[in-house]
Amino acid sequence: EVAMFCPMICQEVIHKGIGSSKNHAISLPQRVNPAMFSLILDYCRFHQLPGRSNKERKTYDEKFIRMDTKRLCELTSAADSLQLKPLVDLTSRALARIIEGKTPEEIREIFHLPDDLTEEEKLE
Repeated sequence: EVAMFCPMICQEVIHKGIGSSKNHAISLPQRVNPAMFSLILDYCRFHQLPGRSNKERKTYDEKFIRMDTKRLCELTSAADSLQLKPLVDLTSRALARIIEGKTPEEIREIFHLPDDLTEEEKLE
């Protein structure tokens, strides 16, 4: 039931008949590892229940995205693979806040990206 909150899984089950039994398991995209899938299910469990106030959802979301940057990036990628737009939007906004006002060097450090610019390119 909870997985039906996710468009990609819903499409697999309803339109293709996959996941209807143990013999027809849903195959998840490669970017969705078990740890990320567990987080996504937690998110879906909370958000699919009716009767939650906007304040409750906002409080939950703020706590939910409190994780290290690497894990937040993995979660964004997994949510995108599953076409779970509300979670992609939430995690993308969190990542945007992390890099807001940072220099390119600081952003590379946050995301552990190599500095591949030449000295000439840096002067531009």
